[in-house]
Amino acid sequence: MKKTVAYLIVMIFGTISFGWSQQDVAVTQFNEMMLIYNPAYAGNGERANFSSAYIKEWSSSPSGPQTNFFAYDKPLAKGLGLGVSYFNDKSFVESQSFASIDLSYKVQVDEITHLYFGIRASGVFYNLNASGLITNSTVDDPSLVDTSIFNPNVGFGFHLIGKKWDFSLSVPRFFNSNRVSEENGVALLSTSKTHLYSSLGYNYMLNDNGTLVLKPTLLMRYVGGSPITYDALVMMDFNQKYSLGISYRSSDSLAGIVALDVSDNIRFGASYGFSSNESIAKENTNYEFFLKIKI
Repeated sequence: MKKTVAYLIVMIFGTISFGWSQQDVAVTQFNEMMLIYNPAYAGNGERANFSSAYIKEWSSSPSGPQTNFFAYDKPLAKGLGLGVSYFNDKSFVESQSFASIDLSYKVQVDEITHLYFGIRASGVFYNLNASGLITNSTVDDPSLVDTSIFNPNVGFGFHLIGKKWDFSLSVPRFFNSNRVSEENGVALLSTSKTHLYSSLGYNYMLNDNGTLVLKPTLLMRYVGGSPITYDALVMMDFNQKYSLGISYRSSDSLAGIVALDVSDNIRFGASYGFSSNESIAKENTNYEFFLKIKI
């Protein structure tokens, strides 16, 4: 089984020979919302979960990017898990909605290690409101019209869980999709390329009774032709009730995070981030909220 796992990981890394670019939503509290990136997380827990989140980037700008996320996942019989998710990503005159259905399957590697395989069927709904887009070109641009595009897609992922650690690898949307971009003041039909995600997390017990747990997690993104980007997150759990943390993004962004278990069934979290680049620190602030309910 271990040889099979190693082979699958090597095979997935081989897919990065495709030409890819970076356009997916970035989430600060990604450890709470990994279903966005990996279908293998569907139904990993013992109970069903409803999750929602709101993300606002460049918060000083009314037209800055904002994202709404909703998901439901639950374990099924015979090692299967089911997930349904939706998120809308809006920025200026562009709006993208992603709807997906995920199915996972659990394999027992040994007594304490589990491997989840996940597959995803999804659709991307892209809309451009051209009336709000102004370019400096003196040439009529045939792409400068209201645009609506639907792109079906598929994705897959793996999630390996040990006693104190976990590792994941995924391609949430395998095929390229169409959108509109701007180049030299001209609106052009372009391509949103596929992303490869990988995460690694570990739980350090800082005392014998487990009331203090340090949880560092790394999420990496790869797109061909671009450097690898990453989010490094460190959370400290207190009494399994509330958590404090800090996140660093390779685009020079820092964030503070707080999360609280309101009850045995409800978890709430919030983060506030800013750029470490002094020239844009005041403008490039962002905040994020998430709510998770166990059903």
